[in-house]
Amino acid sequence: MILPALSVVIPNYNHARLLPICLQALLEQSVQPLEIIILDDASTDDSVAVIQDFAARSPIIRFHRNERNQGVVFGMNRGLELARGDYVYFAAADDKVLPGLLEKSLRLRAQYPAAALSCTISVWQEVNSGLSWHMGVGMADKPCYLSPARMVELEKRGELFIASNTTLFKRSAILRAGGFIPELKWHCDWFGMYVSGFRDGICFVPDPLAVAYIYTASFHAAGRRNKQEYRQVLRRMLELRGAQVDVACDGAEAMSKALSGAHDVLLMDIQMPGVDGYNATEQLRIKG
Repeated sequence: MILPALSVVIPNYNHARLLPICLQALLEQSVQPLEIIILDDASTDDSVAVIQDFAARSPIIRFHRNERNQGVVFGMNRGLELARGDYVYFAAADDKVLPGLLEKSLRLRAQYPAAALSCTISVWQEVNSGLSWHMGVGMADKPCYLSPARMVELEKRGELFIASNTTLFKRSAILRAGGFIPELKWHCDWFGMYVSGFRDGICFVPDPLAVAYIYTASFHAAGRRNKQEYRQVLRRMLELRGAQVDVACDGAEAMSKALSGAHDVLLMDIQMPGVDGYNATEQLRIKG
């Protein structure tokens, strides 16, 4: 079987200590990508030396460095632009792939080339507590293609979860979805995955094939702690899908706005504990 060409993109900023783990795990995959593009965002630690050392040992590593810090989303879009493969995998410099991720994903992708992306079960691990769990469990019991209609069924049952750290994007599909929209910040990949997935369907491998390490100071966690900024991101995501959105900060305001009927979605700033150790904003659909 001829497997699709894959580009791996790694945005990096000051992860010199963790980069070797990330890169070694990728270079030990049973199927190698066409290229590994490392985009250093003007790191101030020893990242450049680490990257140059790996690049000297592996011809598939391509190194690009920003003259000034541009942020994670800029790096993702730059990597998408530079990628030569038909498929793109974005690897976080502080995460790790497990044996078989690329081979199992690409073999399934070759069977369903129209799918927007492929994903697997992910291991999430909180660095501070050591607690770990699996995400994306229950969507299927064998490798398969999930059509948009099937994705809707899974979502209605609360069983749809695309783990971004396991996702291999079809490059043309994510570009058609607008790439990674900077104003969506830490949710830009989530938005791209679900927009493209609900258009073209996804491939799913029911094996845990990557580890996402959860840090309290990560880009995603820090953003979610800023409630005003988080509401703005949620509002913008919904607006991009054509919804009229409003926000309520308490029950009385929510009731008043719900009765007005002037919007499709009402976001309530109710904080609920989440299993990932962060807070999740409960979204209440007032009318559909």
